[in-house]
Amino acid sequence: MNELRNEQCWQQLGWPLGQKAFTKRLDEIRKVRNDLMHFNPGPIPPLPVEQIRAVIDMLRNYSD
Repeated sequence: MNELRNEQCWQQLGWPLGQKAFTKRLDEIRKVRNDLMHFNPGPIPPLPVEQIRAVIDMLRNYSD
């Protein structure tokens, strides 16, 4: 994620997204992922699933 915090790397993507907001969202998703995979053996709650899906959809839209 450090590369995405680098202004030059971010500009190369050409995405019309706010860099700080995007990297903040990725950090939130990282925390959700760590909680789900390492610390929470129970069923996955709906909110984290939706958060992860939203980021995946966003990445798919901008990766084309």
